[in-house]
Amino acid sequence: MDLPDEDDLKNNAFLLSTSASVGNKSFVDSRQPYKRLAPPPKYFDHEFMLSQFVLPTDRETLLSNFEIPEAGGLIYTDEEQLEKQKGILSHVIKQLAVNMLKGLSMSHTSLPIRIFEPRSTI
Repeated sequence: MDLPDEDDLKNNAFLLSTSASVGNKSFVDSRQPYKRLAPPPKYFDHEFMLSQFVLPTDRETLLSNFEIPEAGGLIYTDEEQLEKQKGILSHVIKQLAVNMLKGLSMSHTSLPIRIFEPRSTI
């Protein structure tokens, strides 16, 4: 594996330092040696992050996967996403039942990873 040049490291906007092992906001012990293959990342404030990503603000884009009935509310119409999220509730209920039969508490139940995907569960 080729190591990055010193100039590449100095010009990288996402690196905090080319000599410190961790940043000042890190929970990692700062006495550890600097690792050239794993330099500390720069911490960006929310203004910078918002300037990098353009988020939709118009109603049509935000509600593109929804149907608005006359009675009110929203109906999610993206069938592909709905299919991917089916079975989560049944999985959790089955796991709770198995744990109860084993005499374990509810805290021993693990949630499926797809719950934590950055997608809506509506």
